[in-house]
Amino acid sequence: MAAEGLITFEELRSKLEEAEQTREKAQRALKALNRHQEKIKELERNKDAVTEYYVGLEHRPLRKKATVKSILQKKAREGSL
Repeated sequence: MAAEGLITFEELRSKLEEAEQTREKAQRALKALNRHQEKIKELERNKDAVTEYYVGLEHRPLRKKATVKSILQKKAREGSL
């Protein structure tokens, strides 16, 4: 082996393990970023619907602030936001 005498197998094994852990961490971060980007795209697609929904709320009498929250949560669950 060309590296013989420069690094022990134990040191090599340790460095390879570190590299693998770094790679796995990077993959998890990339997946999280991709999910975040997809959520942003989804929100951008739905922004017109959300705007129309809020405009419609102006004409509704609201008794409690929680009413708006519950309406939005219901719409989000239904997928109609």
